[in-house]
Amino acid sequence: MKRLLIFDLDGTLVNSLPDIAWAMNQALKDWELPERSLQEIQEFIGSGTLQLVERACGGNIPPGLVEAYRRYYDDNLIVRTKVYPGLNKLLLDLKQDHLVVLTNKYQSAADRIIDQLFPDIFESVLGDGRFPRKPDPTAIEYLMDYYQVTPRETILIGDSRVDQAAAQAAGIHFIGVDWGYDILTEAISIEELKQQLRLEKRDSELMEVP
Repeated sequence: MKRLLIFDLDGTLVNSLPDIAWAMNQALKDWELPERSLQEIQEFIGSGTLQLVERACGGNIPPGLVEAYRRYYDDNLIVRTKVYPGLNKLLLDLKQDHLVVLTNKYQSAADRIIDQLFPDIFESVLGDGRFPRKPDPTAIEYLMDYYQVTPRETILIGDSRVDQAAAQAAGIHFIGVDWGYDILTEAISIEELKQQLRLEKRDSELMEVP
């Protein structure tokens, strides 16, 4: 049985905060708006680009600022962005499952990051635009239908309450990681994630035995 393992991107697979913050502050400076700290930008991440810019501006987005942010960010997608330690090996060990990415980052940026940092690992990358953003469960439901798996065979791995709410809305299992941007009441380390995914795989296979 192949499970469907859905990974969030920012704060789960990669630490993209430095590049996001740099691009956001470059755009803010162009409009002579106050720059934001790394901590502030971290708190703004998770609900898509428009919400990020809106929060950074304090609620009112000047015309053209979103486009300026995206230009800066597109030119600096992986200048400072790094894969979290241990994830590449973990993902290679999970290649027997369906591995996909579901992110609220815009599609073109998500595609480029995955292509450059995780070549030939993920079967699908769903970014903002095709489906409603998480925590809406529509994209998860689409993925389960596409890969012909049940909610019991599907796991969402993420770092945020947005990811957790999306998994709950879709009726699937959620695993929170402790190295991301949000603060979760229950989150685990990379070693604990390896062990939990291994145990869940074994338990699923045992349930299939007649």
